[in-house]
Amino acid sequence: MPDGCPGYPEDGAYYISTSNLCVGNQQVGDVDNIVVNDQKTAFYLRWLHANPCTYEINLGDHQDSTQFVRHDKQWINIYNGQYQQWVLNKVSGNTYTIAQQDNTSLVWTDPGPGGPANRQLQLQTFKTNNSNQQFLISED
Repeated sequence: MPDGCPGYPEDGAYYISTSNLCVGNQQVGDVDNIVVNDQKTAFYLRWLHANPCTYEINLGDHQDSTQFVRHDKQWINIYNGQYQQWVLNKVSGNTYTIAQQDNTSLVWTDPGPGGPANRQLQLQTFKTNNSNQQFLISED
């Protein structure tokens, strides 16, 4: 287990879902967006440090991927280059909110059906018990 983050994911490949739908990537023009598309897609989580429990997240099932999950303004997408740090906050079990490291009040949010950009994940202000801001991180 990550030192100082008991019960949190160890380094490795995981699947991320919300509202019982998988999160994956979708190419739109020359941008690779992170969307709720129910396409089972592996993400590699690498633990960085505790207090708070912080990770880098990249697309793919291995740590050598250079396709990092980042934000561009409020949008969550893939960026080839420097990783960004994400804070996981446990809701219960293997369910977490995923917050921007330099502003933890902003968390990944599923805009829901009919949302902009084919349900592309966005950073929005954290709201207690908002299921659209809760993500299951699982190995299968």
